[in-house]
Amino acid sequence: MDKILVTINYYVREKFWCSIRNLCDEELRKGQDPVLVFWKAFGIFKEGNVTEALRELTRVQERREITLAACIALIHYHERCRNVDQEAIDTLTLEMDNREEMASDRDLSTATTFLWRCQQFKRAGQLCQKIIDNAGGGALQNSVCLKGWIYLSAPKEELQQKSAAFFEQAVAEDAPGQPKHLESMLGKAKVFEKSKKYDLALETLSEVAIQNKDFFPALLEKTKIHMVNGDWEQALETVQKVLVKDRQNVEGLRIYSFYLLTREHDIDYVCEKLDELVTAMKFNEGRNADLFYNMSRLFARYCGRREPVLEKTLKMLDEAILLAPENADYHSEIAYQKCMLNDYITAYQIYQKAITFDETNQTPLYGMIYCKIKQDQLEDAGQQLDFLIEISENHEKTSDHAYLEAIICWRHKQNKEQAIKLLDLALNLHITQTKSSQSNIDFYIRLSADFLLQLAQEYLVHCGSKPLAPSQQAPKHLVKATKLLENVTKQNQGLTEAQVLLAKCRWLNNDLTGAFKEIHECLEKDPTMVEAHILGALISSENKNMKAAEINLQ
Repeated sequence: MDKILVTINYYVREKFWCSIRNLCDEELRKGQDPVLVFWKAFGIFKEGNVTEALRELTRVQERREITLAACIALIHYHERCRNVDQEAIDTLTLEMDNREEMASDRDLSTATTFLWRCQQFKRAGQLCQKIIDNAGGGALQNSVCLKGWIYLSAPKEELQQKSAAFFEQAVAEDAPGQPKHLESMLGKAKVFEKSKKYDLALETLSEVAIQNKDFFPALLEKTKIHMVNGDWEQALETVQKVLVKDRQNVEGLRIYSFYLLTREHDIDYVCEKLDELVTAMKFNEGRNADLFYNMSRLFARYCGRREPVLEKTLKMLDEAILLAPENADYHSEIAYQKCMLNDYITAYQIYQKAITFDETNQTPLYGMIYCKIKQDQLEDAGQQLDFLIEISENHEKTSDHAYLEAIICWRHKQNKEQAIKLLDLALNLHITQTKSSQSNIDFYIRLSADFLLQLAQEYLVHCGSKPLAPSQQAPKHLVKATKLLENVTKQNQGLTEAQVLLAKCRWLNNDLTGAFKEIHECLEKDPTMVEAHILGALISSENKNMKAAEINLQ
């Protein structure tokens, strides 16, 4: 049972809501357990079906194993109904103190875990401490571990730093010769990962994988650390161990497809694997609209705007919208990807539709301004951008806002100095936003190779079209563009568009060897890439090597 709950916790962390339901159903066929019914209801709730979650949980709410946890969860679910049943909430609220007084350790543990998952950290910590004060043996070990997870998830960094001691304490409770406490070992690995002690994280996860050979999350977590570490060969080798045993593992296919997209250059094979990924998502997570949405965002931002990949990511969004037709974010993402295909008229119309679903969502408003800029409606775009900052609650700019303002500042007002300052602000805000990522997939979505590439292109607008004089120092915006593109090409070796721009940066900075190296690598990956041939010809002709220029043009 413990391993089942650890797996459920892993699914919650990864937001695999349907997998929670499926796992609980599978286990419930072996025998009824109200705790599994509780977590099944939670998975259903997270899928977006509040009514079914209430019905599922209500039928077992009086079972002693979950009486307090059910009370807390039912209030939470009722409060999120379209038509709130205030009488039911009041009745449950009146029963709360009595249920807490009578709650068993198992009930308190389930309630604590639920509160933690709802980010009610203070209340979760209080209940957890109550178990620790009264418990012994396995209940104590599980509760100390749970306290570690609560601290690790808390927004305050000083609390996060204290979490390691709780995981160590829980592991120390293990009997000699027994496998180490699984959830605590995963917690230790996560602490090491957050502290960027990747070797220790990998060592811990390897130990987990050896002791729990059928527990795929340990291998998947190892894979993601290899990715962050830049060790893609080890990442590939580890994820393939999962896919050999589970060909429809969603996370495994996501990582493998992402590897192919960012490290290889076979777009047909990438599209084939994306089809497999969609099939796996439909099978394992068919009601998880957010998963289809986030997978689409991930691959769209690293595909170099290649149409075959965007066709696949747009189909993922179709699946999300079938499940949640009035979600403004989903419609905005379709519009964003239409912009990637240079279809600004359709994109503008879809952004307009998105606003009708949520008038407080600023994403479609920024998207409409971007469409206007791309259609040279600069004055109108500038006015709308000014209005956006006026109506925002804290009057603070986002990275999107600063980026759009930088474009308008240069194209409409010809203010180069201010435009570059705004690009610097956009970059700084973007990096800050990326640091707040909660997961591996969220990190890569927020990092967004596509946005970084757009920033680099805008910096290059201010760098001229001729190399610097030999004695001239490179301006800061050229240095920033170069560093940006170096990072993008390091993360995404398949993105030849970024590599061509990097070649241009090196040429502008009089690094001919570096420029030709980048062009050569581009053409090795894609011999038909016109931009690389043209840049090679331009550099050759500027250096009076007309024969080489002619070969490039041919």
